[in-house]
Amino acid sequence: MRIHRLLGILLLLESRECIKAKDLAEAFEVSKRTVHRDIDILCECGVPITSIAGPVGGYSLMNGYTLNIKTMNVDELITLYLSGMGLHPTKYSNANINLKNAILKLENTVPQKYSEDIQKAKERFHFDPDSWWKSNINIPHLDTLRKALMQSKKIELTYTNSSMGTHQTKTRIIRPYGLVVKNSEWYLVAFCESKNALRVFKCNRVSEALKLDDTFSIPCDFQLESFWKKWIVNFKQLLSEVPFYPVSLRLLSITKEELVKMDIIEQSQLNKEDIILVNLYTYDNACKRIIEYGNTIEVLSPELLRNFVINSAKDIINIYLGN
Repeated sequence: MRIHRLLGILLLLESRECIKAKDLAEAFEVSKRTVHRDIDILCECGVPITSIAGPVGGYSLMNGYTLNIKTMNVDELITLYLSGMGLHPTKYSNANINLKNAILKLENTVPQKYSEDIQKAKERFHFDPDSWWKSNINIPHLDTLRKALMQSKKIELTYTNSSMGTHQTKTRIIRPYGLVVKNSEWYLVAFCESKNALRVFKCNRVSEALKLDDTFSIPCDFQLESFWKKWIVNFKQLLSEVPFYPVSLRLLSITKEELVKMDIIEQSQLNKEDIILVNLYTYDNACKRIIEYGNTIEVLSPELLRNFVINSAKDIINIYLGN
C-alpha cells in the first residue's frame, strides 16, 4: 500500500543523510518511477525533500528539518521493526506499549493529506489475534527474555519440560541467541550451560526468568534462521518416532496450566462445548493421566479408554459405599 511506502520513505530519509532512488526502489520492491511519484506527493504535502543529481547524489531532508520519528526511543523502533516482520507483542506487555507509542508518533509524521484515510482505516479494520477455541496463553516473562536477548545478558531460567506425559521443572543458566514465533507460539533459542549445547525452549513453559549481569557473545557462525530450519526438520523426525494414542476430551473445569502440559493435536467446539484431541502416547499412559484429571474432563473416545474410566469410577464408588 502506498501509505506504508510513504511512511517507510520518511523513516529512511530521517535516518540517512542521503539515499538514492534506486536504493528506495529496491527497499520497497517498486520501480524508480514509483519512488519519484511518492517523493513528489511528500513534497506536495509540505515535506521539504531536496534532490541532488550525480553519482553521489540522491534524496534527503532539507537541513535543519526534522520529523517526529527522531522522538522515538530504541525500544519503540525495535518493536516497530519486529511488528513489521509479523512478531506482534503480547497484549499487556511493555512491547505492546512501545508499539502503540511508535504508531502514535508516526501518525503525527504522516502528511495531512492522508490523516483522514488513516483514521478511516483505524475505524474499519480490526486485527483479532485470538483463535476461535483456544485461549491465548499468557507469557509473563516475555519482556525479560527480549531485553536479555537484546542486551546479550545471561538468564537464570526455570522451565518445565514435557516428554511422553511426564513433566520436569528445572532451573538452568542460558545464553539467549534468538526468539522465534511460529503459529502464534514463542520459542527461545538459547545455549544451555548445563547441557553445553543449543536448546529450544517454549516460552509459555517458562515459570521464572531472571536477567543476570553476566554478558556473553553469540558465535559469529550462528544464524538464527538457518538453525531454526534445521531444528524443525529434526523435531519433525523426532515427533514421527513418538508413540501415538489420540484421545478426544470434553473440557469441563480443567485449568489452563494443565492444558499447556498436554500434547494437543486440535481443538474445536461442539454444541458450545470445548473439545480437544490430544496425544496420550500409549493406552497405559492414557489410563494413568485420565484418572489424574478426575472430573475436570470427559473422555469421548476411544471407547476402550472411556469404559476404563467408567469401570474405575464404579470401583471407587463401591469402595466408599462398602459394596
